[in-house]
Amino acid sequence: MVIDEQLWDKTMDQVYQEFSYILDLPITDEQKQELMVDIADFKVGGQPGFHWDDETILYFRSKNKPGCEGDYIRAIKDFVKSDCTLEDGETYQELIEDLISKTRR
Repeated sequence: MVIDEQLWDKTMDQVYQEFSYILDLPITDEQKQELMVDIADFKVGGQPGFHWDDETILYFRSKNKPGCEGDYIRAIKDFVKSDCTLEDGETYQELIEDLISKTRR
């Protein structure tokens, strides 16, 4: 998950409220724990890889459900190939792998 630096100055309750708003659902305790880990990783040095907006991450996390692995992977591949633009030496496979690594449960 890509964490915006503006989150540094917010309380965890404010962060949960923002993500709950994006999801249009109440945020679960498990999701709160994931956010805490992601924010801690970001503060230590940021996550390597590509930048994905929060809505993209949350959308594909919601698509990743038990028994739906094939649909989830196909949706990511389709999204990357149709909606992403490659830059200096990047490959679609790198973007696909990065997005999968950031949206796996």
